[in-house]
Amino acid sequence: MKIILDVDNEVEETEVIIKCKELNNEVMQLQSALLQESKREQTLELTSNGKSYFISIDKLLFFETNGSKIAAHTKSDYFECNMTLRDLEDYLPGNFLRVSKSTILNINYVQSISRNLTGASEIEFSGTDKTTYVSRSYFKMFMDKMKERR
Repeated sequence: MKIILDVDNEVEETEVIIKCKELNNEVMQLQSALLQESKREQTLELTSNGKSYFISIDKLLFFETNGSKIAAHTKSDYFECNMTLRDLEDYLPGNFLRVSKSTILNINYVQSISRNLTGASEIEFSGTDKTTYVSRSYFKMFMDKMKERR
């Protein structure tokens, strides 16, 4: 099976086309799985002040280590997450990217990058004053992912 991903920022709605020689069980299962996934809103259980919240992954800007805990940031709120950054990397969709040993961010909200050649570069997000940093060792991968997005 060959998979081709064509990123085009002019597209208003994501479209998946399956080309096959014949309609078989494998193709039908793939279609069914894609339909189910497209209808499901992914959420994470996060906590704040002893309460559990189920927050849509699409609303999350970034995750960062905060001492021994993982902090999850939306535009206006801060929550604690009981998953590790490693587990989050495996769980989160492709628009989330590890940008340092202590941070994973949602590239869909990146507004600007203040490049620093000697250290970490500052990332600003749209719609909020929250910021985070991408380390030098992750910078090239981050920029490649941002270019894919265009």
